[in-house]
Amino acid sequence: MRSLSLRGLVTRIFSPGSREGWIVFLLVITSLAIRLGYLQEIKNFPLFSNLKLDEEFHDQWAQSIASGNVVGDEVYFRAPFYAYFLGAIFRISGHNLFLARIIQHILGSFGVLLVFFVSRKLFGKSAAWIASVLYALYPFVIYIEDQLLLESIVNVILLVLIFIIYRGDDKLALPRWFFIGVLVGILSLIRPTFLTLLVLLIGYVFFRYRRPVGAKKIILVSSVVISGTAIMIAPVTIRNYIVGNDAVLIASQGGVNFYMGNNPDASGYLSAMPGTAGVRWEYGDFVEPVRKALGGEPKPSELSEYWYGQGLRFFREHPVNFLALFVKKNYMFWSRFEIPNNQNFYSFEDHSEILRDIPIGFWLVGPLGLLGMVFAWKLRRGRFLVVYVLVYSVVVALFFVCDRFRMPVLPFLCIFSGVSVDSVIILLKRRRFHKIGLYLPLFIVFVWLTNSNLTNFEPGNRKTELFYLANASLESGQYHDAIAKYRECSSMPGIVQDVSLNWGVALWNDGRTEEALRKFHEELDNFPSSYNSLTNIARLYLILGQNDSALTYAARAIAVKSYAPTAYIDMGLAYSNSGKLAAAESVLVLGKTRCGEDAYLYGTSVLAGVHQVEGNTGIAEAEYRGVLQKLKPNAQPSYLPEFQFSRDYTIEGNLQDFKARIYFSLGHLFLGENNIDSALAYFTLTKDEAPGFADAWFALGSTWLDLHRAADACAAFGKGLERQPGNRDAWFQYGVALRETGNFREARSAFTTALSIDSAFQEAREALRSLPAK
Repeated sequence: MRSLSLRGLVTRIFSPGSREGWIVFLLVITSLAIRLGYLQEIKNFPLFSNLKLDEEFHDQWAQSIASGNVVGDEVYFRAPFYAYFLGAIFRISGHNLFLARIIQHILGSFGVLLVFFVSRKLFGKSAAWIASVLYALYPFVIYIEDQLLLESIVNVILLVLIFIIYRGDDKLALPRWFFIGVLVGILSLIRPTFLTLLVLLIGYVFFRYRRPVGAKKIILVSSVVISGTAIMIAPVTIRNYIVGNDAVLIASQGGVNFYMGNNPDASGYLSAMPGTAGVRWEYGDFVEPVRKALGGEPKPSELSEYWYGQGLRFFREHPVNFLALFVKKNYMFWSRFEIPNNQNFYSFEDHSEILRDIPIGFWLVGPLGLLGMVFAWKLRRGRFLVVYVLVYSVVVALFFVCDRFRMPVLPFLCIFSGVSVDSVIILLKRRRFHKIGLYLPLFIVFVWLTNSNLTNFEPGNRKTELFYLANASLESGQYHDAIAKYRECSSMPGIVQDVSLNWGVALWNDGRTEEALRKFHEELDNFPSSYNSLTNIARLYLILGQNDSALTYAARAIAVKSYAPTAYIDMGLAYSNSGKLAAAESVLVLGKTRCGEDAYLYGTSVLAGVHQVEGNTGIAEAEYRGVLQKLKPNAQPSYLPEFQFSRDYTIEGNLQDFKARIYFSLGHLFLGENNIDSALAYFTLTKDEAPGFADAWFALGSTWLDLHRAADACAAFGKGLERQPGNRDAWFQYGVALRETGNFREARSAFTTALSIDSAFQEAREALRSLPAK
């Protein structure tokens, strides 16, 4: 049969009356139905809605973009394309995560169609049906399309690229190859390691067309491909330079990832920082060593270069260990396990009948795909895809291995699985049993490679899943449920880091501070360098009024992480509470110096409060205003979580409350200077920013009362008491305001309520006596 171009093949399959076209269409619709069924099935699973790590970061970044901060505020740490894709959805539909997931599943179903077309073009109808069915039903693909991760859309773009490469591949049309370069640029903006595709494509053009067209045309086509890629990447590079005055091509995360995968403590599959930070690393854990090495704050490019250098240093000093780790990572890349990175696939599989009941996985597609690559190479078809899969696996192994990093080879392994099965069937039909015998040992090796577990990897267990479910309950404010799950988790064999820590946070939020304190100490007994345990202990001692103990634990925390802000603030508050304002100022200034202004906004506001108490109102006002200038509602999020566990200190997610407190402090500052108009303006801003902040209403009421505007004062006190009905002083002042309006009956009720809260409240008792008799 005459070979058709991919374009001709598509036209023929979808021509009117084509039976094959209808079956393909039915397959795509079925794959979408399965995906939407999974989405409906899993939507009530707590880990589905509890966004963590990269999902949470993408969500926050997309919201920033959707709200108008398109350019952003800093050099990209992560590649930006997916965040802008998600941001565009949010811009059109609002913060609709469900719709975003539906769109991702639709794109995934379109990917099934592309798998069919590419496989049909290269290897025929039978292989195409097997490949597309495998990809349509592949449980991990369905799962990852549901995550707010870049891998949810990468395959469809990659498949479009391959589709266009093979569309009319007998011609070297420059517009087509320019668009191929554009797609490489887009893929690189999703994950920069896809820049290796440029090298592969130029090699493909050379080997595929060197005889029919000659060197000049090959150089021209290669230049066009590079130009298409450059046109997509250049705006990001220029933008990084303008925003951060730093020459970062796409993103600055590469060096960090390289070092996490190549150091003496690297496992090969965990994105972990050597030392005490481990898998709980924060951006500052990587910045501090570079800051010390350079003697100043590093630029993002310097940060990446430093950690690339450290990874290469490991290679130079321990070449055998480096090579052994590299071999291990390659082995694990081809393992049947879905190695968790952001979430654990197996937890979702356990809660989904759809994923659980589909008997497809890497245990099958891995060995079949590898054997299919051998067949494809011998058939001299799809060699570019074979090279891509092998090169991609090696590139991933240069960093570290996890389930979602393997996602971009799955459609092609499904294609090669189709080739494998179809080739064996053809050999059986032709009775070429001796050839099957030749391939059988190779297939056995591939089955062993994929399904063995030489590294004794454990993909997850009930204890770990229970810990994550407890965290989800904690995040959603279900503290009793979280406490119960942490208790159950703790009763199981083994120790999981952060169980006692987060258990303590749940107890703290439930108002059980003494129990929380015991849990933080328990975590500290098991993990003596737990910075968050130390700072939470310090904070609770502050709440309990034990300032000396707070100082002790804050000092211990600073010894663990001198570059993290929380402990400096704890220490500053402890000194301030003890009346040692000079010491408080000194430690808070030290924290600002060591942590940097952008990571120390809360600390600066506390420092401003100390200056305000000292009477340095000019300095305090400037500091408050400086913090406000940095508090953009739609700021580009960064890997700088200011306070992860001490929620009283958290700015991220509570920006309005934080701004309200600064407005509140400014109101009191101006009130102390007898600038009543400014004080009223800031108290008004406070209650507008955080209507539930009762003290703002009370301050507003007190100021109106001082101005003898009793009716306005009554309104403000009423609003505040709706939110905080147990405040005796507010009831008393409310009574005074009511008395001034002549509403003696309501005033009597307010004074009586104040006395019911505190029977020893003498002022309320005297005010009650002074009211006219009924």
